[in-house]
Amino acid sequence: MEVICKLVELKKFVNRGFLIGPICPIYGYGVLAIVLIIVALAVGLIGGFYGARAYMKKYFQENPPINEDMIVSMMSQMGQKPSAKKVNQVMNRMKHQNK
Repeated sequence: MEVICKLVELKKFVNRGFLIGPICPIYGYGVLAIVLIIVALAVGLIGGFYGARAYMKKYFQENPPINEDMIVSMMSQMGQKPSAKKVNQVMNRMKHQNK
């Protein structure tokens, strides 16, 4: 666009912008577009990270990776007699440790 304006005005081909100095609107819009894209990506990345983190915390609180059956199995393998009291103590310690 700016090249066509200068061609009509000066009657010769001049490859420059239509504003005086190094300022050219197309470059400003290009930089603005790049900055907006980078900001949008950064916000999406940060939002996605914290959203996934909150989801996984909630998921693991509702569905712990170790349940009572696994604790009973581990105690049996270690040679301990797994009682309901011991299993509940271990589960309660795990719940309080995660808070």
